[in-house]
Amino acid sequence: MNEYFTVADVSQVPADRGLPVRVGNRDFAIFKVGEDFFAIDGICPHKGAPLGQGFTDKERVYCPLHGWEFNVQTGACLDYPDKSLCAYPARVENGKVQILI
Repeated sequence: MNEYFTVADVSQVPADRGLPVRVGNRDFAIFKVGEDFFAIDGICPHKGAPLGQGFTDKERVYCPLHGWEFNVQTGACLDYPDKSLCAYPARVENGKVQILI
């Protein structure tokens, strides 16, 4: 059964990069695009870099190790489509970012 987990304060999510978060034993990356928040798997499938530390440009995040590009809304890998990540619904409740896992 899926449920929302609070992962950060809205103010913690920078506009120019992601925010790495951990829920249980899983890593996620949270992103802010405009006023919207998005969540994807937090580890790059290439070399295991934390995508939450990657720099963003609109709806794209660039892996901090080798620059692989991912869409923060869908998890799609723009360089290698077979290496796409899962995306998770995100919402804001009372100033807190929550993701549906």
